[in-house]
Amino acid sequence: MAGLLLALGLLAVSPGSLAPAVPLVVTEQPAASETYAQAWVNGVDTGSVIELFGSEDDLAASASDLKMLGIDAVAGDGPVRLRSIAGLAYHLDQATQILKIEVAPSAMGRSEIAVTSAQTDAVFPAWGGLFNYSAYGDDTGNIGATGELRLFGPFGTVSSGVLVNRNRERRALDVRRLETRYVFENPGSTQRLTIGDFIGPDGSANGAIRAAGVQLATDFTLQPDLVTMPLPQLTGGNGVPSTVDLYVNGVRRLTQDVKAGQFAVSGVPMVDGAGQVSLLVRDALGRESVQQLSFYSSRQLLRPGLTAMSAQVGLLRRNAFAPGDRYGAGFASGTLRHGISDRLTAEGRLAVAGTVQVAGTSLTSKLSEFGIMMISSDISHSNGATGADATISLRRDDPRMSAFVVAQKRFGKFETLANQRFVGDDWTLQAGGAWRSPILGGLSLSATVLHSRRSNTRIIAASWSRPIGDRLSAFINVVETRARQSGLLAAVGLTLPLSNRSSAVVQASHNIQGLSGQASWARFGEVDQGTDLRTTLSMTPDRATSLGGGLTFRGRSGEIGGDVQIDRHRAAGRVFASGAALWVGGRPELATAVGQSFVVVQTGQPDIAVSLENRPAGRTRSDGSLFLPDLPANAIARIALDYDGIDFEHEAAKAEVLVRTRGAGGAVVRLPVRRVRAAAIHIMLPNGQPVPMGSILIRTGHPDDMIGYDGVAYLTDIDQNVAAQVEMGGERCGISFQQGTTDAVICHPL
Repeated sequence: MAGLLLALGLLAVSPGSLAPAVPLVVTEQPAASETYAQAWVNGVDTGSVIELFGSEDDLAASASDLKMLGIDAVAGDGPVRLRSIAGLAYHLDQATQILKIEVAPSAMGRSEIAVTSAQTDAVFPAWGGLFNYSAYGDDTGNIGATGELRLFGPFGTVSSGVLVNRNRERRALDVRRLETRYVFENPGSTQRLTIGDFIGPDGSANGAIRAAGVQLATDFTLQPDLVTMPLPQLTGGNGVPSTVDLYVNGVRRLTQDVKAGQFAVSGVPMVDGAGQVSLLVRDALGRESVQQLSFYSSRQLLRPGLTAMSAQVGLLRRNAFAPGDRYGAGFASGTLRHGISDRLTAEGRLAVAGTVQVAGTSLTSKLSEFGIMMISSDISHSNGATGADATISLRRDDPRMSAFVVAQKRFGKFETLANQRFVGDDWTLQAGGAWRSPILGGLSLSATVLHSRRSNTRIIAASWSRPIGDRLSAFINVVETRARQSGLLAAVGLTLPLSNRSSAVVQASHNIQGLSGQASWARFGEVDQGTDLRTTLSMTPDRATSLGGGLTFRGRSGEIGGDVQIDRHRAAGRVFASGAALWVGGRPELATAVGQSFVVVQTGQPDIAVSLENRPAGRTRSDGSLFLPDLPANAIARIALDYDGIDFEHEAAKAEVLVRTRGAGGAVVRLPVRRVRAAAIHIMLPNGQPVPMGSILIRTGHPDDMIGYDGVAYLTDIDQNVAAQVEMGGERCGISFQQGTTDAVICHPL
């Protein structure tokens, strides 16, 4: 019997009875027993227990366990030999069953960090219209007025302007139309469509024309958070979970936690010019490392693959807003810019109008991390004559200084669509710069030389300013012109802030007529309304003195004011007024003159303080609204209520919004403030002790309220007669009181 059992045992363990081995996906599985260990990675306890295969000197782990630990340099799903991973070392402590892994960040996962812009609240363009107006008149009989009619909505803006004036020489009114156009902006595609009057390129590198027709152009300002210029590549890594702080020119722009491994930062907000980016990495063990990168960025460059264009067709406008204002020859022009690489952007342009054809190209290049160089050339053909224009410029900006050089030369008979004609002898040279010092102040210098067949002109300009002490600031401005009529213009002065709303300026000036002096004082009213006062004492080069003064009344419906000047010969005066008639949100109102975009804030309650970009913007009117007339178009603006100024009888569901208005239109922002019936009651037990802190007050149809110290509870939305229950650790009692009670409320057991 024993022999039979022995024979059966040998048969059971014979090689022929074993199942065939399953092939491994990644590496061949080491032959050894299985074990479990707690994993530490780069000195940090991961809190994970993983399964290990093989002997101690040739351990393997499943690919899924390694990926769970952040080690991504593996493929497949099967076991992976640890020693096959480049940059990885390990040690298994059998006594504590702890596996300590040291691995390079390059073998670990990669985190993408995107610096995102603030998310704006959904505010859609409102339907409406406005009429901006201004008028003036003086004691000599000169009068004038301007007006702008603007209709706006989600599908664009239609606007038209008019100028009316009359002087004492010509008694007849002179009426001139300014610009009439329809504009539609598409922020998603950064395209702007204009039909009507517009300003466009004239075919050369720096020229512009006024015209009427159709224009389709790229406008990146429609997406202020869109990254258009090349950005530096920021990468780093750490073997353990870390916190990354990003600094741009010493200002922190981002703080974010990252997993162990490599990371890359994109969308870094840059400034024009030279600067420095610093990455401070602080790991879970408190160790810090700093990576610094010098960069030079410029909005003149487009990031690789990004394209901007402008195409227009129509009629040229000659002598706009002046006598002889008319539409002339038909024209067509186009411009195309494209980012070729991080260091090079190319531009091509073409324009045709009648017998004039202009074509050109430009290259903008970054010179290492030093500055920006641009080379442009244009060629024109008109009435059988050919000309060319070539320009080269170099510019550098950094936080403390800036410098530029521009040289321009024309050849042959060069002509543009703006009806400008130049001959081959014309050339221009400009150079200048600015320097800022916390001790010496700010200094700027520039020199310009203009050469033509008819004349040579040299202009030298310099300015300096510096704070003196805690309140004073000094300035000096000098301009010298050398031409057929040379002269020196100079001014030196002091500015003294007297308060948050008033200041004084003393200035001495010199021009071709001689030396003059001026002292002025001004005081401003509140932000949204008030009275502005100003006065000026002047002395002319012939020792004559004059005294001037004025005031402006600013209200929420517009402004009106006047100025008077008295000298030894006469007294002169003028008056002026401006404002807007507005229809938006379903009702008309009078308001101050509207600039680019505007917002009507509606709270539903009067006298609520509102701030714009953390600065006081005014208080809501009796109807609970406040008009904000001058918001930058397509830029993010923070509008907030003064939450601390809202008393306990009012409640705001939302205290602030981030909005972005479009073009020349407006929007309605609703920040409702509602009146609540509130009461603070003192709840007592029958024995005279306060209800314990933390007890819960229960009202039917209302959220539960917690009772605070000394039995005080703050309740909102109360009825005239209130009945409630109080829960105290499993026991309940009931209360009842009337709105407006000031006596203690007794809670009776139920």
